[in-house]
Amino acid sequence: MSRRHAEIRITHDGPNLLVLIRDAGSTNGTYLNGDQIGTEELQEGDRITLGRTTMTFHLEQAR
Repeated sequence: MSRRHAEIRITHDGPNLLVLIRDAGSTNGTYLNGDQIGTEELQEGDRITLGRTTMTFHLEQAR
C-alpha cells in the first residue's frame, strides 16, 4: 500500500450524506468490490481493497 494510496471524502448532496473514494495515483490501484476504480461513491457494505488490505465500508447515521 502506498503512503497516499487513496482519499475518502465525506460531503453532503443536499440533505444526503455522500461518501466518495478516489485512487490517488497508486502503483497497484484501488479496488471497490473487486473492480479497479478512479473515483466512486461508497455504499453500505462495499469492500475496499488497498494493496493486500481489504476493509468493509459501514456508515452509521447520526440519531
